[in-house]
Amino acid sequence: MVERLVETSNPKVIAALETKIAKLDEDKLRLSDKITQNTKLKASMGQIFELLREFLSNPWNIHDKGPLAVKKTIIKTAFKAPLAYDRKNGFRTPQVSVIF
Repeated sequence: MVERLVETSNPKVIAALETKIAKLDEDKLRLSDKITQNTKLKASMGQIFELLREFLSNPWNIHDKGPLAVKKTIIKTAFKAPLAYDRKNGFRTPQVSVIF
């Protein structure tokens, strides 16, 4: 099928193929530009390491003082799965993440 499309002499098909190829090239350039923009670090490795060390030493402090988005992130990081709840017995034993 690809060979038939390449060997076609229909001007409409050729125009459609050229348009599609041009669009794909634009998408490729746009994505490569996004990749280069996102590779820049927003903080130094020392700052990132210090924040990670502080978080792992006592996540409750950050959870207690942080905004809702930070609290949700900490919950997702601390537990492998959502907390299971039983109507008769209450919360089940949580599945703690490997980092803790």
